[in-house]
Amino acid sequence: MKRASIRTRWLRLIIVLPFLCLAMTSATFGQNEKARPKPVPATQTVNGTGTDSVAPEVHTVHGKRFPHRGGGSNLIASSDLGDVRTYAGTPNHFLYFSGEPTLQDTVNEITCRSDVVLAGSVLEKTAFLTSKEDWAFTDHVVQVNEVIKDNSVRPIPVNAHIVVARSGGTIHLSNGRVIRVTDESFAPLKVGSSYLLFLKYIPETGGYLSEDGRGSFELQGGKAVKLTTQIIYGEPDDGIDFLNFVRLIRSAPIVCPAKPEVVR
Repeated sequence: MKRASIRTRWLRLIIVLPFLCLAMTSATFGQNEKARPKPVPATQTVNGTGTDSVAPEVHTVHGKRFPHRGGGSNLIASSDLGDVRTYAGTPNHFLYFSGEPTLQDTVNEITCRSDVVLAGSVLEKTAFLTSKEDWAFTDHVVQVNEVIKDNSVRPIPVNAHIVVARSGGTIHLSNGRVIRVTDESFAPLKVGSSYLLFLKYIPETGGYLSEDGRGSFELQGGKAVKLTTQIIYGEPDDGIDFLNFVRLIRSAPIVCPAKPEVVR
């Protein structure tokens, strides 16, 4: 009788033990999730810090446009050791011509690759981590001041507000750490400043993507100054005259020729 009682106790323990382990694991996981730092969105506006005017689902879709930039490391997990800094270098695009490539050659290529070319002013910007949390991007609300090449699918009226996604950004976490992601191809856009942008259309959101680092210029005193360390053939050291730049863009082909580009 005593042996049967002991056997019964062992059977009960064997049955209960897996559930007990599962409960302890779940509790530990819950504590870890609770303690895990989270991004604290901070929207910069022309008046300082404000409320993000862009729908959350737009940011979610735009975050999927940067799977190639991150190195695989989870940036939030890396913040356990302190602030995080990561960057991407610059790929150079080599164009091959019978003679020395000119500024018009470069403009032709980046214009035909773009769905839209416009001049606009940044009204607000908010940085986010991608879904894998291995890279950051920034969504900007841009007021369109001039359309140089229009979107054939969805034309843009002057003074319209559009959302432009760019690689890189600064993320503040709930634990006080800061994640700074720098892409040498895409210098940050400043709220309140004006830019010339070559953009790709994102049909899912109606927004746009800065896809080519050579397609972003800050407008300063009638000049367009590049925001990348990439080579732009024929570019003057002090920037490109804006009116001349517009003339070159308008004379560029709308569709790219079938000659592939070599990237090294």
